[in-house]
Amino acid sequence: MSAHGTPRPATRRQATRLTSSDTAPAHTVRLVLGDQLNPDHSWFRSADGGVVYVLLELRQETDYVQHHVQKVLAILAAMARFAAALR
Repeated sequence: MSAHGTPRPATRRQATRLTSSDTAPAHTVRLVLGDQLNPDHSWFRSADGGVVYVLLELRQETDYVQHHVQKVLAILAAMARFAAALR
Protein backbone atom coordinates (compact mmCIF):
# COMPACT_ATOMS: atom_id res chain seq x y z
CA MET A 1 0.00 0.00 0.00
CA SER A 2 1.12 3.51 -0.68
CA ALA A 3 1.09 6.23 1.95
CA HIS A 4 -2.34 7.27 0.66
CA GLY A 5 -3.87 3.83 1.19
CA THR A 6 -4.04 2.90 -2.50
CA PRO A 7 -2.57 -0.41 -3.59
CA ARG A 8 0.78 -0.23 -5.31
CA PRO A 9 0.97 -1.69 -8.80
CA ALA A 10 2.47 -5.15 -9.04
CA THR A 11 6.11 -5.25 -9.94
CA ARG A 12 6.88 -6.26 -13.48
CA ARG A 13 9.04 -9.18 -12.47
CA GLN A 14 8.71 -11.34 -9.43
CA ALA A 15 11.65 -13.16 -7.90
CA THR A 16 11.72 -16.86 -8.65
CA ARG A 17 11.92 -19.05 -5.58
CA LEU A 18 13.45 -22.44 -5.99
CA THR A 19 12.83 -25.24 -3.55
CA SER A 20 15.15 -28.11 -2.83
CA SER A 21 13.06 -30.30 -5.12
CA ASP A 22 13.65 -27.86 -8.04
CA THR A 23 17.43 -28.09 -8.16
CA ALA A 24 20.34 -30.21 -7.05
CA PRO A 25 22.55 -28.74 -4.35
CA ALA A 26 25.18 -26.36 -5.67
CA HIS A 27 28.79 -27.15 -4.98
CA THR A 28 30.10 -23.82 -6.32
CA VAL A 29 28.85 -20.24 -6.02
CA ARG A 30 30.34 -17.72 -8.44
CA LEU A 31 29.87 -13.98 -7.96
CA VAL A 32 29.61 -11.79 -11.05
CA LEU A 33 29.69 -8.01 -10.65
CA GLY A 34 28.25 -5.46 -13.05
CA ASP A 35 31.63 -4.78 -14.68
CA GLN A 36 32.34 -8.50 -15.21
CA LEU A 37 29.66 -9.37 -17.78
CA ASN A 38 31.90 -11.31 -20.16
CA PRO A 39 30.17 -14.21 -21.94
CA ASP A 40 33.57 -15.40 -23.23
CA HIS A 41 34.90 -16.03 -19.72
CA SER A 42 35.99 -19.61 -19.08
CA TRP A 43 33.27 -20.01 -16.42
CA PHE A 44 30.61 -19.99 -19.12
CA ARG A 45 32.17 -22.41 -21.63
CA SER A 46 30.11 -25.36 -20.39
CA ALA A 47 26.95 -25.78 -18.37
CA ASP A 48 27.31 -27.19 -14.87
CA GLY A 49 24.20 -27.76 -12.77
CA GLY A 50 26.29 -27.64 -9.60
CA VAL A 51 27.28 -24.00 -10.13
CA VAL A 52 25.15 -21.07 -8.99
CA TYR A 53 25.95 -17.67 -10.48
CA VAL A 54 25.05 -14.65 -8.37
CA LEU A 55 24.93 -11.37 -10.27
CA LEU A 56 25.19 -8.36 -8.01
CA GLU A 57 26.32 -4.80 -7.82
CA LEU A 58 27.61 -3.17 -4.68
CA ARG A 59 25.87 -0.05 -3.47
CA GLN A 60 29.28 1.55 -2.96
CA GLU A 61 29.90 1.33 -6.73
CA THR A 62 27.04 3.76 -7.31
CA ASP A 63 28.01 6.08 -4.45
CA TYR A 64 31.79 6.61 -4.66
CA VAL A 65 31.30 9.16 -7.43
CA GLN A 66 28.11 10.73 -8.78
CA HIS A 67 26.61 8.72 -11.65
CA HIS A 68 23.70 9.63 -13.86
CA VAL A 69 20.68 7.53 -12.99
CA GLN A 70 20.46 6.31 -16.60
CA LYS A 71 23.98 4.89 -16.37
CA VAL A 72 23.09 2.93 -13.23
CA LEU A 73 19.90 1.65 -14.88
CA ALA A 74 21.84 0.65 -18.01
CA ILE A 75 24.25 -1.43 -15.91
CA LEU A 76 21.37 -3.14 -14.10
CA ALA A 77 19.58 -3.79 -17.41
CA ALA A 78 22.76 -5.30 -18.87
CA MET A 79 23.02 -7.56 -15.83
CA ALA A 80 19.41 -8.71 -16.30
CA ARG A 81 20.07 -9.54 -19.96
CA PHE A 82 23.27 -11.36 -19.06
CA ALA A 83 21.39 -13.42 -16.47
CA ALA A 84 18.73 -14.29 -19.04
CA ALA A 85 21.43 -15.38 -21.49
CA LEU A 86 22.97 -17.65 -18.85
CA ARG A 87 19.67 -19.46 -18.40
